[in-house]
Amino acid sequence: MVVIILDNSPLIVERLIDLIAETNRGVTFHHADRYNTGMALLKECSPDVVVMDLKLSGNNVVKLLKQIKEYNNKTVVIILYSVKDEQELEQCKTQGADYILDKYNEFEKIPAIISSRTIKIGITN
Repeated sequence: MVVIILDNSPLIVERLIDLIAETNRGVTFHHADRYNTGMALLKECSPDVVVMDLKLSGNNVVKLLKQIKEYNNKTVVIILYSVKDEQELEQCKTQGADYILDKYNEFEKIPAIISSRTIKIGITN
């Protein structure tokens, strides 16, 4: 399984990798801190899951989400937000975000989401 984490904070990326790796074996991680690098990773890695910050550098999260879903609609996309912007979150829902989570209060849900999704797509831990 391939997971791409798109976030500006190295601490968040490190913590996410640790959390996900604790409960999900066989995961390859890639990360980027801006739109352009994230787009390149998407094309290169064909991720199963993308976890991205709503305020990713370049501020093109909705555009990137749309491109992820056009590239592979089965890619699970988890959007993390720290400041709730209803308009942006609604755009993310419209473009196919699978999960939208509060970055600080729902962070711990991510490993379980990934575990449940791996079973559905036929990947075993």
